[in-house]
Amino acid sequence: MVVEGFKESLKELFIPSGDFFSEKFNQFKSHFAFIDTFTNFVDKFKNISNNTSAPVVSVDFSKAESKYNYGGVAFALNLAWYSRYKPIGDLIITAFVYVFFIWRFYCRIPELIRGAGIITDNASRSSKEVNKR
Repeated sequence: MVVEGFKESLKELFIPSGDFFSEKFNQFKSHFAFIDTFTNFVDKFKNISNNTSAPVVSVDFSKAESKYNYGGVAFALNLAWYSRYKPIGDLIITAFVYVFFIWRFYCRIPELIRGAGIITDNASRSSKEVNKR
């Protein structure tokens, strides 16, 4: 009996209630509301890259706040011709992006090892310019 009581009191002391973390997470999200916008953008980007159909960008002019009637939906960009080439095109674009990223990282290795980057280089250049005057 005493052991069970001690065990239950330890559980109440160290194990939070079931909705404790969800309350804390909702409180955190209320302070950083922009996180949802960012995650929605990332999800849309994932859907675009995983989608096998060609992208079509349209603009809805029917909701324009003006006295003129601009009509309904207008297509700003229709890449239906690209749908045949999308898998290989996406692969090539992704490869170029990764190669560019790796090249930029390779160029910055000395800065990363040194622990200083472009800020210290610009500061030293600006101090030289001040000393010239």
